[in-house]
Amino acid sequence: MKNAKFEKEGSIAKITLARPSQKNPLNRHFYKEMNEYLDEIERDGEIRVILLSGEGETFCSGGDVKNALSEDEAEMIPERNLIRDFLRIPLRMRNMDIPIITAVNGPAVGGGVALALASDIIIASDLAKFHMGFVKIGLSAADMGMTYFLPRNVGYAKASELLLFGEVISSEEAERIGMINKVVPHQTLMLTADEWANRIIAGPPVGISLTKYALNKEQGMDMTTALEFETYIQSFAMRTHDHKEAVSAFLNKRKAEFVGK
Repeated sequence: MKNAKFEKEGSIAKITLARPSQKNPLNRHFYKEMNEYLDEIERDGEIRVILLSGEGETFCSGGDVKNALSEDEAEMIPERNLIRDFLRIPLRMRNMDIPIITAVNGPAVGGGVALALASDIIIASDLAKFHMGFVKIGLSAADMGMTYFLPRNVGYAKASELLLFGEVISSEEAERIGMINKVVPHQTLMLTADEWANRIIAGPPVGISLTKYALNKEQGMDMTTALEFETYIQSFAMRTHDHKEAVSAFLNKRKAEFVGK
């Protein structure tokens, strides 16, 4: 049984968590499939944006507790396989040069919240909620990058409150505190996600990729290093065909035609 679906629509790759009867849980099979889809996307060469969402009424219910590995079975899986299939997902999502938009169509729980936070843009339905209750079941909230990504979105103090209390918040509250980008009516969620994806596709591929690269790399830099890094990035961008095309289009009052070079 597939845990996620993959389809390509033009320059958009759509990955959908696809076990709605089980509320789209995360398990080692999902991690393996997700990595395979990301491999396919990186080989493709034409995909400009990834759109991640959930099927049914739930975005993701977090870890697959019902079918969790027994202790004996868990010990049989090499640690390197868990690193390859599990820990690599948030790293790959952030480090790949293709922007990722997550459309949260319903409740997101535990690792499902972390999965969304690993993307670049989060749009949520007004019916969505974000459950961060790791501590309520005796687990650490340090899961799939949660304690890395959340403080960077909402600040250390607010992240501490949400994670130490195991809070559940609405999509409206998540937008208010800067955890996500936008809340929209449920019936327009995927339409909005498609619109935002097409806005990215309409832009210059190299400039967008370099911007995502810089955003992630500079998070761990001091200001001097970051400014030097930006100078290098910008000097490269200024030599691209797309930049020259944008300048020409502006001067000649026409629409730019970007080719990603």
